[in-house]
Amino acid sequence: MKRNPGRARVAGGAEWNVPSRRMRWAVYGCALAVAMALPWLAGCGGLPLQAATTGSSKYKGGKPTKTLTAPAAVAFGNVNVGGSSQKTLTITNSGTAGVNVSQVAATGAGFSVSGLQMPANIAAGASATMTVTFAPTATGSASGSLTIASSASNSPATVVLTGTGVEPGLSVSPTSLAFGNVNVGSSGNQTLTLTNSGTAALTVSAVTATGTGYSVSGLSLPANIAAGASASLTVNFAATVTGSASGTLTITSSASNSPASVALSATGVEPGLSVSPTGLAFGNVNVGGSGQQALTLTNSGSAALTVSAVTATGTGYSVSGLSLPTTIAAGASARLTVAFAPTAAGSASGSVTITSNAANSPATVALTGTGVQPGLSVSPTSLAFGNVNVGSSGQQALTLTNSGSAALTVSAVTATGTGYTVSGLSLPANIAAGASASLTVTFAPTAAGSVSGSVTITSNAPNSPATVALTGTGVTPGLSVSPTSLAFGNVNVGSNGQQPILLTNSGSAALTVSAVTATGTGYSVSGLSLPATIAAGASASLTVTFAPTAAGSASGAVTITSNAPNSPATITLTGTGVTSTYTLTATPSSLSFGSINVGAQSALTVSVANTGNTAITISSVGTSGAGYTTSGITANQTIAAGASATLTVTFAPTATGSASGTVTIASNATGSPLSIPVSGTGVQLDVALNWAASTSTVTGYNVYRGSVSGGPYAKLNSALLGATAYTDPSVVAGDTYYYVVTAVDSSGVESDYSNQVTVNVP
Repeated sequence: MKRNPGRARVAGGAEWNVPSRRMRWAVYGCALAVAMALPWLAGCGGLPLQAATTGSSKYKGGKPTKTLTAPAAVAFGNVNVGGSSQKTLTITNSGTAGVNVSQVAATGAGFSVSGLQMPANIAAGASATMTVTFAPTATGSASGSLTIASSASNSPATVVLTGTGVEPGLSVSPTSLAFGNVNVGSSGNQTLTLTNSGTAALTVSAVTATGTGYSVSGLSLPANIAAGASASLTVNFAATVTGSASGTLTITSSASNSPASVALSATGVEPGLSVSPTGLAFGNVNVGGSGQQALTLTNSGSAALTVSAVTATGTGYSVSGLSLPTTIAAGASARLTVAFAPTAAGSASGSVTITSNAANSPATVALTGTGVQPGLSVSPTSLAFGNVNVGSSGQQALTLTNSGSAALTVSAVTATGTGYTVSGLSLPANIAAGASASLTVTFAPTAAGSVSGSVTITSNAPNSPATVALTGTGVTPGLSVSPTSLAFGNVNVGSNGQQPILLTNSGSAALTVSAVTATGTGYSVSGLSLPATIAAGASASLTVTFAPTAAGSASGAVTITSNAPNSPATITLTGTGVTSTYTLTATPSSLSFGSINVGAQSALTVSVANTGNTAITISSVGTSGAGYTTSGITANQTIAAGASATLTVTFAPTATGSASGTVTIASNATGSPLSIPVSGTGVQLDVALNWAASTSTVTGYNVYRGSVSGGPYAKLNSALLGATAYTDPSVVAGDTYYYVVTAVDSSGVESDYSNQVTVNVP
């Protein structure tokens, strides 16, 4: 937007001289609005589009215009008769000069106008408002107009007015309610429908019921019912006494026929129930059978008696003969049948409950009866025979007891399972109530192993057939011998060798060992008192001895006789009688340690071998000569034939000079003791070191030694050395050593290593 100090141009091309800055901006702004977007015209004071966009004339001096704009129509819609609706009407001076409104008049039934003082002056671009009211006095559509007389060029202006008068109406259906007979203590309900038969919303503000026993529910108040719609409410009559009862239902609403009334009528009636007899005793009834008795129901009241439910409680009791619900007229009677069919022995109590509309509902009739029947109790309920040897048998008793209240008849007794039989009861057998009878069950296994079975007892007892579980195990002994052969190897003539034999009962019955014998020269057996019994899974041992009397091989056997199926069992025996040789040798036969530094030590080993055919026992190991000790072989050590042991001899001289000695091994070998000469020389070796003093001021020196050229080195002195010489006494002949020296100043800072010196000790 740019400013033009003298004129403004609209989109159509016309121009006007604009005398003032304010008017110039307004008109120019209007022109922009027309040029850019039509909806902005309203903001330009209602300037007609044609005036802004057509023609090409130029007006000099600004000719004024007077134009009054107003809505074309005002629609009030539905308005309740007797009520009113108001709307605000705005008129606008869309010209360039003031407009004088001289008169505003409304025509049409129910229409009026107010709020604008006449005459009214409306400046250019300004607006004025007035209030138009529609207050219908009758239902139906209404139309009218509003005429506005003014000094505007388009006067008079006319506004079309429309509206509809509406009114609610209440229609009640039915117009009266008759509940008829209602039993005292109960109630009856009926539905009332309220319909809005008018053209406006109906408001129900109150619904009240008068008359004893009457009440109303089902409608939340105030209730609004649209035109043509309906709503329901429930009227209840609860009779508290016999006799007629009348009342009224009053409905207050916004309808013109308010209040509306509905007449109410009902009669309270009361039935009565008499039951005969009041109790039933069935006595004893066999379980599985049944007993029946009748009950009479009489209506002793003045209204119809409705029996809605008849139920029987208590085990075995039931009721029949009456279709429910059933109605019994006043003074009339009906019958029903009660049955007792016990399912178990013993007393049973119960009741029949009769539910009706009588005041004494529910009525109850007590029921008693006793179920009787035989009963079978078996003791014990299972039989466990445990282990029974194959070929023999075990027996156990069963007791059958009549635990019921009637005679028990046992018709069959059977046994299943290999080896099981039953006897001792003649069938059929009658057992009086509370009495007992016995039978015998036998288990005679024919093979080893577990056997299960059962005894089945068939009777007239309810738990027939009764079953007794049977278990048992056929058992046999078994003999397992370990080892199955014995090899004694070489045994010196005049001595003996012994080995054990383990006898295990690998069967399931007790094993009886009746005889154990040994055959073969030099063989004997001991350790088992006969006859010997070995439990299943248990073991016993015996000892076999081989004592040869001459050199040479000898064979034999041990024979074990028992009650096991594999009897007799045989163990083979082998052995050799030998003449003993005991020879102990040493390799090497002597030891030479050479030169050993005093304070050091050296160790050498000797292999001590048993070259004979008999084990040798060392009794002692001793040494002679200064500095010699032994280890590796000790007293009471045994060296088996052909085996060897290692003896370690250590020489640790305590003084210089030659030292000789002897290691002595005492044993049971031929030529004992075995002597091993030892020799060595104690020498004193050391390395003397010296070095040039440091040219710097130092506190002392450290000497280091290594066994590998270039280190690593270990420090020899425990404290700083003040001198420039050191003697190393801890060297070993034949070894090579590498020495370095460092200097340490007063701050504890140590220098690098000196040059390395190599020393070969001879």
